[in-house]
Amino acid sequence: MKTNAYFDLYTKIYNSGKKSSEVKDFLNKKFPNFFNFDFESLSNKEPFSFCDKVSCRNKLVEIYSWAVTDQKAIDQIVKTTKDMGIVEIGAGRGYWASILADYGVDIVAYDIGKNKNIHFYYPVNLIGNYYPIDNAERKIVSLHQDKALFLCWPPYDTPMAYNCVSEYNGNTLIYIGEDKYGCTADDNFFDFVSDNFKLDNIIDMAQWEGIHDNLYIYKR
Repeated sequence: MKTNAYFDLYTKIYNSGKKSSEVKDFLNKKFPNFFNFDFESLSNKEPFSFCDKVSCRNKLVEIYSWAVTDQKAIDQIVKTTKDMGIVEIGAGRGYWASILADYGVDIVAYDIGKNKNIHFYYPVNLIGNYYPIDNAERKIVSLHQDKALFLCWPPYDTPMAYNCVSEYNGNTLIYIGEDKYGCTADDNFFDFVSDNFKLDNIIDMAQWEGIHDNLYIYKR
């Protein structure tokens, strides 16, 4: 089984009743200079606070992915796509793709790839290397109509998610993010999905405090 480092860290941080200083020491040993603000004012008796968790999330989304790699979500995606594979647009550093591939999913991953010098967990095709950036996701989706389309935290209030789903003629959409009026995708995306797909399953995922993302699986 794939080592799910992000979920393990999330569990340790979010469900921990440990003192702030203990969690801080653990994280700074694993990721030197993890925190960018002074923890000295925190009481050693104080449980890990909301602000502390926000700071952890802000850093961990840079290291791993925007959505916590919840095991229930992984199991459902594997079950849904075992016979069709996945095309993921907006794969970031490929952390979700790396875990799904380890479970035997045939997955091809793409991202805009602004920073080519970061560490990737999985081979991520950098869109700018193949097509002009503007609306390139349409071209990519058109090449993978036989696979399930996977969008994990598509950027807020941009046409990226809508461009992908409106070009997609396949039968399975996998979406991780917040619902309409949340901080992922845009209204055009949600309206299109509502008009063209039926919700097949929803999985309540591990969430950071104040975040409301879930796994949504849609079928034609």
